[in-house]
Amino acid sequence: MKKMGKMLVLCGILLSLSACTTAQPVKFEDLSKRQQKIYLEEMNNALKETLEENDPSDTRVEVIPESEKINKRIADTLQYHFNRHSELVSAEVNDVDTDETVTAHQEIVIRVGERYTRNQIEEQKEALDAGTASSSDIDAIYKIQVKIEEAAQDLFNEQDLIKFVYSDINSEDIEIAVANKNGSILPLVK
Repeated sequence: MKKMGKMLVLCGILLSLSACTTAQPVKFEDLSKRQQKIYLEEMNNALKETLEENDPSDTRVEVIPESEKINKRIADTLQYHFNRHSELVSAEVNDVDTDETVTAHQEIVIRVGERYTRNQIEEQKEALDAGTASSSDIDAIYKIQVKIEEAAQDLFNEQDLIKFVYSDINSEDIEIAVANKNGSILPLVK
């Protein structure tokens, strides 16, 4: 409230100065040296007080492209969905524009962070790759893939991706599901 009061005082000073100048036009150069000095000191003090008491982030407006808003919302929704099922995942939206052969796009990465869940998904993936997966292993991975594929339909553009990954012992991302607006990129397990 105090910050708002200082801003209002500053605005009042500026308005009264502009009203005075419109009623009696006076150029800064026409003021005496003493009047110029007083005017500049008062303006500097008012601005300094306002800037000191206002956090710059309070007045900053962040402009986010529409694609990033949509993809951030999708990431938050997926994170909520998977964490609701105790899979303890994190979600991040990354800009990808390092390769000249690939169109710049965003990737939503849903990463399994909790050790027990990561180990369980890793065992299911390894069993699937080895051809020894049980029906419950296949169902668990299939549900993840379908959820990622459904969420990818809401992506802003066709180049954006959603990935569901876990990190292996070498800290490399192992992809369980990858999808874009057109569908699943990794084949569904069923």
